[in-house]
Amino acid sequence: MDNSVAVDWRLWITMRDGVRLAARLYRSRNGSAAPAIVTMTPYAVDRYHVDAMFFARAGYVFVAVDCRGRGDSEGRFAPSFIDFEDGHDTVEWIARQAFCDGQVAMWGGSYAGENQWNTLVTRPPHLRTVVPAAATHTPADYPWRGPVRSRYALQWLLSVGGRESSPSHLVSDDRLWRSAFGAHHLAGAAYADLPSYLGGTSPHFDEYLSHPTHDPYWRKLAFSDADYARIDIPILTIAGQYDEAQRGSLHYVREHERLGSAAAVATHFVVIGPWDHDGTRSGARQCGGVDFGPEAEVDLRDLTLRWYDWILRGGARPSMLKDRVTYYETGRSCWQGASGLAELSETSLALFLAGGPSPGGPERLEMANDHPGGHLEWRSDPSDIRPAAMEAEQSQDWLRDFGPYPQLFGGGFAFESAPLASGLSVAGWPSLSLWVGTDLPDADLQATLSEVGPDGTLLKLSEDMVRLRYRQGTDAELACTADQPMRLTFAGFTFVARRIAPGARLRLTICTVNSIHLQRNFQAGGNVDLESLAQARVGTIRILHGAAHPGVLSLPLR
Repeated sequence: MDNSVAVDWRLWITMRDGVRLAARLYRSRNGSAAPAIVTMTPYAVDRYHVDAMFFARAGYVFVAVDCRGRGDSEGRFAPSFIDFEDGHDTVEWIARQAFCDGQVAMWGGSYAGENQWNTLVTRPPHLRTVVPAAATHTPADYPWRGPVRSRYALQWLLSVGGRESSPSHLVSDDRLWRSAFGAHHLAGAAYADLPSYLGGTSPHFDEYLSHPTHDPYWRKLAFSDADYARIDIPILTIAGQYDEAQRGSLHYVREHERLGSAAAVATHFVVIGPWDHDGTRSGARQCGGVDFGPEAEVDLRDLTLRWYDWILRGGARPSMLKDRVTYYETGRSCWQGASGLAELSETSLALFLAGGPSPGGPERLEMANDHPGGHLEWRSDPSDIRPAAMEAEQSQDWLRDFGPYPQLFGGGFAFESAPLASGLSVAGWPSLSLWVGTDLPDADLQATLSEVGPDGTLLKLSEDMVRLRYRQGTDAELACTADQPMRLTFAGFTFVARRIAPGARLRLTICTVNSIHLQRNFQAGGNVDLESLAQARVGTIRILHGAAHPGVLSLPLR
């Protein structure tokens, strides 16, 4: 029996428009005022009971709040759009209560990381710090990017539909969802028909489909330069190298570094571990079937507590945060430090694809497969279900078993370096510049960078995607002209920190997107959400090369 913590099952927090949010309060039984930690969740407050007890036993007040329209809260849930004003009003209401000493902090991951940022830019006077983990950024990485939509977007929207708490057992049944995604893909159904395969509908899903580009609807969620410039409280960002929300998490950091004051940026600390989405909360050493070693395991709950003690109570700076940016270098299995994310892109190595120039002696990536005359083209057929059929049965070791589909089915090409004579320390964001020609009106291309160990073991490092019609950004469509070379820039690769050992090789795979997890582009050039197999276009995609059309992979080095 725990006699140190008192729990108030229900508080009502009134918003500026009169809507009441339901909250649960955890605090010390001694009754003294203390700094308050708040999390706002669409998943029902009971999910955070263990964390709430941990912080309450450490002497903090913890307030778990149901987002508007979820759990017992009143109003209508509108993902992301509701969090700016509601977050501001919640912080200020808590600061006025007798149990709070006037200092309010925020905590949480994923959606509860994004709503911390949305609250932060409204500048609540009593908000002292935020600790967003795996913070999504709508629309930088969710509900799609590139803008190749994710089938998971509907899965998530179904999980937060209505008012009941999220059915966690259903949501975590990976085999069930892969089966549903696979059935939709193999049937050649339109993306808009996805609800009939997932067993439910969502008004938000329908609303999203009416905004395929980053139009004014989505730009309402984007922060302005002035928003970032005004940030003036300490922040601890936690991100994962293999987290699907990493682009969003680090987008906030990079923009703050670029636009914030030097004083504010100096108090924005970042920890990037070898973690997936869940790992940004658990700090687990294993991810995607790979064990990154005992040094990779971090008690992130304790790190967060030490952060609050430092910022809110004048305690010691957490020992892990010796530098502004702390990241885990896999391969070397150790934590490294940097003064900022910008520092990690100061040095790069250019690697030229086969057929391109190789001045100054950089490594040259050569085609792994023996294709006559270096003629780099493939037949892109959206009706080819072989890759997706394999993926539906894919193991959970997804960092190693992510499918060499181009080599198996001719749906792309793999370029591979010779074994490295000496090791490389890669830290930052790779990028790829490529010239492509096609007779198709549209297509989705994916570039995947991986390491092939001396023993042939494959390890995924980073990836990016481009939809040809949005090759210069998602604000406007550009037509694809038959046989006219198009320059593609893959600038959205995920952050990677890896010591690549001597004798290992780098592999770059470029292929047509063909995944049960992603929207299927039938390459007809119309509304991709509404097109199905009946409209599918088959065509040729060519990778151009030579002095006039060099393909260059840039690797960030430390």
